[in-house]
Amino acid sequence: MEGMTTSKPVKESDRRAGSENEAKIRVGIIRCDTHAVWFSVLMDQHDPMLLCDPPRLKGEAAHGWLKGSIHRYFYAVSSAPGDMTAEAVDGFEITRVWDENREVAQAFAGLFGGRPEVCDRFEQVSDDVDLIFIGDCDLDGSDHVELARPGLEKGVATFVDKPFGGTLANAKKMLDLANAHDAPIYSQSMCVAMPETARFRDRFSEIGQLTCGTVQSPGREIAGQIHGTCLTHFLFGDEVREVRAMNVPRQLMVHLDYGDRPDRPSAGVVYYGYGGPNSGFYLQAYGVKGKLDAVINDWTYPNGASKILKTIREMVRTRRTPLLEMQAMLDAIRLMTAIRKAVDTEAPVRVSEFDG
Repeated sequence: MEGMTTSKPVKESDRRAGSENEAKIRVGIIRCDTHAVWFSVLMDQHDPMLLCDPPRLKGEAAHGWLKGSIHRYFYAVSSAPGDMTAEAVDGFEITRVWDENREVAQAFAGLFGGRPEVCDRFEQVSDDVDLIFIGDCDLDGSDHVELARPGLEKGVATFVDKPFGGTLANAKKMLDLANAHDAPIYSQSMCVAMPETARFRDRFSEIGQLTCGTVQSPGREIAGQIHGTCLTHFLFGDEVREVRAMNVPRQLMVHLDYGDRPDRPSAGVVYYGYGGPNSGFYLQAYGVKGKLDAVINDWTYPNGASKILKTIREMVRTRRTPLLEMQAMLDAIRLMTAIRKAVDTEAPVRVSEFDG
């Protein structure tokens, strides 16, 4: 794919694959929010009791993990709160962390026995690491270029959490930086990566030719929309021709039209974004022979995070950007951009306006 790093000669220090005694990938975490914790507890040893009962900070807890809200998704057996039920991924070691709130970064480091160094500036996180991980649970991605630049300019492999810049312009800036400095780069939605989503798609043959589908997202904002557009492409295919949006109180409704393509849902797909407290996604597919339903939520998200970490591990070891996944993320951002314009203009928008 044009503008993306494909490979780079592997340094001897990077030759880790295939050895039981391979060196661990040193990870620097930028922004210690709930998504950063979500991935980090799968990649490094931590204290599950601190995940269940985090330290009380002086101010209001800025992130959900500081309220102990995510322990149960990784330790699902209530009678054994120290026995992890999610799939951990080995080969990582968190060595540096930064958050704009230093107290949050210190609490984050505490989850991992205080081993990670708490940095004063995010620019320091990319020193002496093999991977930069930029967390983004609730924001719009507008600061991703700034946060990713120091590591990319040093050639450090980088994972940028969704929504990967939030705009096509920002996404392309990061890809250009990665390409210029031979730095592998990756971004993915947990919703797409989890096997439950793939199993739902694999069942489409049971209901014959698709007529329509729905994707219901818990968020009206960019942080939720990007999951929804990633899911739409993964499940029902790319190349949406036109979008129409209706932004009503407490809900965003969008119709995605594929035109007359015979290999896409003939009546299109409807995307719903709503602002409720439930963080699950509700998926429906309609075909000439019947209908399928699926729910993915906090209980299945760790499966997607584990899959992403395996891809990250391979990216660091091979120094190769996952090109197909990155193209899919760009397509999702393009669709999200068209949706936002349709909301603003209250008129149909051709997705092709944002090609190039």
